[in-house]
Amino acid sequence: MDMSRRGRASAQRLLRQIFDLMENGGYRVVFTRVGENSRLIDRHHVRMGHVGLHVRSPRTVYVDYRAEVVTVLVHEFTHGVLPDADEDEVQALHELVMSHISASQAKKILDFALAMGSRRRPLG
Repeated sequence: MDMSRRGRASAQRLLRQIFDLMENGGYRVVFTRVGENSRLIDRHHVRMGHVGLHVRSPRTVYVDYRAEVVTVLVHEFTHGVLPDADEDEVQALHELVMSHISASQAKKILDFALAMGSRRRPLG
């Protein structure tokens, strides 16, 4: 299998894990101005310019609605799938996924996020 096919297979595997986490992980998605939200700045040390934040407890992903939302969601949920990965690893995997994602997969992520923003699933 050549590198391109291996990369695509890895991206699709990570996307399946992201979909599973979004569907079954008990997360909610909050759309806000992440880098301007004083509560996030104080509690999670968010800086100006940040467009996303993954919080393990309570299971929440914050997304700046002015940013490329699907890109931010993929990045932040990669943190959820791989909690021990450092920022450089997450960024590399995020870029891999974004280079192979289809329009229908992007729409599915956005649809999940919009539904998750309107309700809170029970943890566990």
